[in-house]
Amino acid sequence: FDPARAQTAIFEGKQMERPNEPFDALSFPSLAHRTNRIDAKESELIDMTVFTVPDRTMEDGDQCRILKLREGGSIDDNFSVEGGMVYELARNVGRFQLSYLNSEGELKQEWKLPDAGYELPCAVVVELGMGCGEDEQDWCLLIPLHLSNNAAGCSFEEEQLRDVCEIRK
Repeated sequence: FDPARAQTAIFEGKQMERPNEPFDALSFPSLAHRTNRIDAKESELIDMTVFTVPDRTMEDGDQCRILKLREGGSIDDNFSVEGGMVYELARNVGRFQLSYLNSEGELKQEWKLPDAGYELPCAVVVELGMGCGEDEQDWCLLIPLHLSNNAAGCSFEEEQLRDVCEIRK
């Protein structure tokens, strides 16, 4: 993540602007993609996005969505994907919200590398609601990134992180 280099990897967490829509998106570079051929002439690093789309097979498809993963290609602000591969991760997603823990211990709703001095967040908080309506079950996962981001001063006491995964409805 060197801003002086010609190519800069992107880590971008987007909070969706639409009202009452608990669905976010996250784009990031990864080495964890599939290659179809062992001698493929492609980069080891690939751009990925985790996002949701409405489930058009259901009446409440805008509220009950499909969680997808894009590997490679490009994606626009309306989540139209061109090229690459798109995988379905889960159906009946009622919530997919992300927040980002900065080095001051504050949760931010968006994270863009240029705005953050080209540093990763200390952690990503993933809130996932599976099922729709009354049957929805919520999970929260705190994913620390301090191993790859030691320079950002990411060290917190357990008490500071105690309420990070309180599901916000």
